[in-house]
Amino acid sequence: MVIDEVYKGEMRSWLGDINFINPFAITLTLKSSNFRENNQNIRHFLNRLNQSYLQNSYRRYKKRLTVVVASEGNGDIRNHHHLILDNPYVERDGEFVRKVKDSWVRTELGLRKIEIEKMSSDGWIKYITKFKS
Repeated sequence: MVIDEVYKGEMRSWLGDINFINPFAITLTLKSSNFRENNQNIRHFLNRLNQSYLQNSYRRYKKRLTVVVASEGNGDIRNHHHLILDNPYVERDGEFVRKVKDSWVRTELGLRKIEIEKMSSDGWIKYITKFKS
């Protein structure tokens, strides 16, 4: 698959236009190489995280954390998800990181290899929109 530079630029521009409040760059590693199972697992993780972090807002008002997911992996490298996950409550960063880790390891396919950093530039957007030809 060949992805041209114009498409990459448009994708990066679109992602850059999202108004994140307090974004985190996250990598979550998976046990499985099955694409369908991995997608189901990330949905389970996000539902669990929204429920535990947003609590009543999630249940009663259907509020959700803003997230962008890029999946990667093949026979040579372990499957993993790269996320931009927005924490709308700046004063709750420590709790947010704990909830992310706890929610991920409680999924069926989540490994304990979790990387979480606050985003400080658009470098993460460039990284997760890399395409192999």
